[in-house]
Amino acid sequence: MTDIGIVGAGAAAAAATYVLDETVPDASITVLEKSGGVCGRAATRRRGEVTYDYGANYVKSDDERVVDL
Repeated sequence: MTDIGIVGAGAAAAAATYVLDETVPDASITVLEKSGGVCGRAATRRRGEVTYDYGANYVKSDDERVVDL
């Protein structure tokens, strides 16, 4: 058996874990994450009845939605 450790549970780590699970079937995969959820900067938060995306949001000047503002 192969032991694999992945530090962080962001989107790239989730993808890597999936691929490793599919390609190394006898592996024992452990994912270590310091926060309470996965995909930290691409997370969705809930407060009461409101749901919102939280994290690595940014605005680019060539985005048509921004130009329309």
